[in-house]
Amino acid sequence: MIKIVIKNVIFDMGDTLFPKKEFVFKILIGKDFVENAAEWYTRNSGLSKGKAEEKVKQTLNRFYTKTHTIQDLVDAEAVNTEGALSGRYDVPLLPGARDTLEYIHSKGIKIATFSNGGTNSQKAQMAIVGFDKYISQYFSVANLGNKQESETYKCLCDKLGVLPENAMYFNDDHNEAKAADAAGIGSQILIGDKVDTVDSNRIILVKNHSQALEYLVKKL
Repeated sequence: MIKIVIKNVIFDMGDTLFPKKEFVFKILIGKDFVENAAEWYTRNSGLSKGKAEEKVKQTLNRFYTKTHTIQDLVDAEAVNTEGALSGRYDVPLLPGARDTLEYIHSKGIKIATFSNGGTNSQKAQMAIVGFDKYISQYFSVANLGNKQESETYKCLCDKLGVLPENAMYFNDDHNEAKAADAAGIGSQILIGDKVDTVDSNRIILVKNHSQALEYLVKKL
């Protein structure tokens, strides 16, 4: 099998390294989040306990109805980051994710994350599971742009200082993989079972990290 030259591997996080439903959504709507968010608002916004609890209910309602604001996202990230760093929240992993990161790192290839969440939240999640030792840089859509637009990935490669053809992108969204492909990213590893076929030979379908690792061992 022909080897490929990859200098940077970029990882999405939700449903690529971490099961999104078990971590992000569980925290956002769970009892722990409500209690900790009310406490956080009391400490950081000077609200009384009653007003803080009411604010959390209003914020969650906006998340449920998809009418949340930028400030809602900022506040939620702050609560989640604090909760992860303090150990109040468990951070589950997709099976095999650690082995994938370890193998890439052992090859001397730099690893970055690119997620909808802010960089502080990413760092907290990575630190709590010991993944921070693998990651050289963290990127957020807040700084780079829409993950379904090719220009975003060109900008990402510019910031990494790597040619697109020497980058690899791990994610679970076909539209994002197509955008990365259009930007000239050398290889996209599309993990999961959301799609059965793709229209580019640079988008590699794998069901899980075990299959991804098999591909990496052959290609890197």
